[in-house]
Amino acid sequence: MTRPQPADVLPAAVVAYLGWGRAAMPIADEPAVADLAQREDADPAALLRGVHDAIRASDRLEVTELSASDDGGEALYKRRLRAARPDLWPHAVDALASRWFFTLRRLGIEFQEMVRTRNDVPFRDTRAQPAKRRTMDAETIRATGIWVRTSDGWFASTATVAPGERSTEFFLYDREGLGYRTVPAAEVLQVEHVDAEGLYEGHWIPLVSTWKQDGTRVHAPVPRSGADYLAVLYLYRSPDWDALVALPRAEVHDERGGNGGVSFLVPLSVLSDFREKVMPL
Repeated sequence: MTRPQPADVLPAAVVAYLGWGRAAMPIADEPAVADLAQREDADPAALLRGVHDAIRASDRLEVTELSASDDGGEALYKRRLRAARPDLWPHAVDALASRWFFTLRRLGIEFQEMVRTRNDVPFRDTRAQPAKRRTMDAETIRATGIWVRTSDGWFASTATVAPGERSTEFFLYDREGLGYRTVPAAEVLQVEHVDAEGLYEGHWIPLVSTWKQDGTRVHAPVPRSGADYLAVLYLYRSPDWDALVALPRAEVHDERGGNGGVSFLVPLSVLSDFREKVMPL
């Protein structure tokens, strides 16, 4: 009998590797791939390489306009992935999409784009030092991202905006959840790129998203003293890595199956301070 080629069992290997359907978040389960290879009499090393190639193909997809659709871009993303990798069956596409959107919704579009390109990856010294950024006395907190001000206030953009770029319309998230709306450029008063950081356990860590206690994503400024709000802090790499992963609430993400780095889901009340760097666009 001819030994199966990796492509013959690759879709099942992708699902097994990412833990789709059985893990709470994307994982990198190499033993599951090895077990599958043994059952199917496939080459385990070649099968694992195929899984990694599929993940890289998933990461390379363009992302900027995906949120401008009723389902947050899920159907469009899957169509693009199927076009790029027609060898992947639907359940493997679903697993890769689940991984990709986990990163997008937890960390934000700019950090998803960083993962896609692997360019300008922050390597930060997180230890508290005299601030080079402006610490905030404001009563509200904004997460890292593109922020657009209208007459109704500040809202997070669904897509990146280049300096000086002014399209005819902007897609802005609703204050909460995954909904969005289209705003004509004439109604936009101000556009800013915000790099936000929270001081947690003596470390300045990028603040990439804000949430309500019930798990609802928030895309508007949140009260700094709000007891009902959480923040996700995320760092891809740092010379302080060993200290960071030992902190309370540290969640390490396996780069092979997820986005890599370490994140912290923390109540706003545990942040000692907050600061942001603002660049007008």
